[in-house]
Amino acid sequence: MPEQIRFVKELTDNITQALIADITAGHIPDDWNGIQLRQLLADWYTRNTIRMKDRDQREYRRMKLLNNL
Repeated sequence: MPEQIRFVKELTDNITQALIADITAGHIPDDWNGIQLRQLLADWYTRNTIRMKDRDQREYRRMKLLNNL
């Protein structure tokens, strides 16, 4: 399995396990639907994002534009 695929799979599996544990433990309200859960995921990713150097950030944005990501 290519390293990029392995990284994405491990990261998303870890997030999934952590959030399911939070749901099971009752930390997430039962009435939260897809709207709140999507925001919770977005917040989780935002908190765990590593700041890129300015040059890397520019290249990242350029590649996203070029590849319609």
